Amino acid sequence: TLGGTAAEGETWALVINGKTWFYSVDAADIGTTAAATVANVAEKLMLEITGDDGLTVTRSGSVLTITPPTGGFVSVGFLVSAFAAFGQTTK
Repeated sequence: TLGGTAAEGETWALVINGKTWFYSVDAADIGTTAAATVANVAEKLMLEITGDDGLTVTRSGSVLTITPPTGGFVSVGFLVSAFAAFGQTTK
């Protein structure tokens, strides 16, 4: 589950089984609530990841379900850029 508040210019990333997928939040992602904005970012990450490395990703709001091609377990980490407040992003 992704949470918090996403701000334009931040880079959000998921690390799945050691591989990182990035998404930079843009003005079009900003919703009427923090939850809507995070759900928009979750949607973009889902689209970025699905099919890559055989992964299947589904989304319900800000909850992503990640399924590997052979079933089993995945390791997942989450990162948000540290410098977004200063107009900088990390990749």
